[in-house]
Amino acid sequence: MREVAVKALDGEKVQRSQAETERQRAETNAEKFKNASIQSRRSQYAADMFAATAEIEKGSYGNARNFLREYFPREGLEELRGFEWRYLWQLSAGQQLNIFRLSGQVIDMTWSREGGLMAAASSDRTVKLLHAATGEVKNIFTNGSDFNVSVAFSHDGNGLAVAGLRSPVRFWDVRDGRLIFTLTNFVSARVACSPAGPLMAVGTGGDWWGQRGSNVHLVDINSTKEIRMLPDAGDRMVFSRDGKRLATANAGHFQSGQSVILWDVDSGQKLHVLGNQRQVLGMAFSPDGNLLAIGTRYGDVTLWNLNDFTHSTLREATGDFARSVAFSPDGRWLAVAMLTQEVEIWDVGNRRLVERLRGHSWEVNAVAYSPDGSQLASGCQDGTIRSGIHIHPQSRK
Repeated sequence: MREVAVKALDGEKVQRSQAETERQRAETNAEKFKNASIQSRRSQYAADMFAATAEIEKGSYGNARNFLREYFPREGLEELRGFEWRYLWQLSAGQQLNIFRLSGQVIDMTWSREGGLMAAASSDRTVKLLHAATGEVKNIFTNGSDFNVSVAFSHDGNGLAVAGLRSPVRFWDVRDGRLIFTLTNFVSARVACSPAGPLMAVGTGGDWWGQRGSNVHLVDINSTKEIRMLPDAGDRMVFSRDGKRLATANAGHFQSGQSVILWDVDSGQKLHVLGNQRQVLGMAFSPDGNLLAIGTRYGDVTLWNLNDFTHSTLREATGDFARSVAFSPDGRWLAVAMLTQEVEIWDVGNRRLVERLRGHSWEVNAVAYSPDGSQLASGCQDGTIRSGIHIHPQSRK
């Protein structure tokens, strides 16, 4: 009996020894893998610093920053940034920042389709048409509005729709400054133009804070005739890049519940209702049409997946207005204009804040990427447009 017990004890010792050996082997392999991963990332870091240097030498500052951004601190990863990273980050700022000082507060601004012009809606009853490269004023449109709150270039870049408080919607020819038509039946509205054709959306009712929006009207730009009315759609709207869908927001009073509504443009039918989206101030479709970004008066930014209609909170509510949102043309970045006098840059894929762009001295009302993605412009109540703010969000090849 004793012999059996001894054998059993010896067997248990052998099993424990084997288990310990396996554990040590697993730990050794894990350590080897970890060391190999660390070494691989260090090697990649060195290669990326060379690549960033080459981009800076070519004057492609934004591309350089794409390489450098990969090494922002992340939980669980070794901090690799040294003097060389900080030196290259400083160099990559380049001479990109232009500051255009305008009369009046900048309430809204946008780029033309080809990128050569900007339009800025101001509080001084004017809309300035600027050369994007220099800020030189090409033309000034006056519509008698107390505030011009909304501007949108037509799909071909030749026309500019303008809407303001207590003023009808006007449509101007940006080539020669002629007023082409006036929609006198829409007062204190907002406008959006389809990127795909001669179609304008006019949102009525509503106010500065995203309350009490009413109906949205679709207007043919060529004929100036209303095609259809979208009832109880709100006052904010944005077209998808292909022009087939329209997102609208803010119908009714926020206390009774507001939603974002997706519409089929051709039929005027509702496609989907994105519930509990109150006091929406800015919206943007991603370039591929799969996401809708929504910024609100409460400071939260939500990303809706338009394939399965799930959503995630990109930015938590802080009480700071998120006035405007804009995707980069490659869909990688989302810029957010904030009450905090900053423009926030978010990594869409990783759902993380990567940069805060400072320099404005008042609430930032609008952000817009140039069509090629090489620059970002922001318009502020301090009367300035800051263009090319340390950003070039081209996908790394």
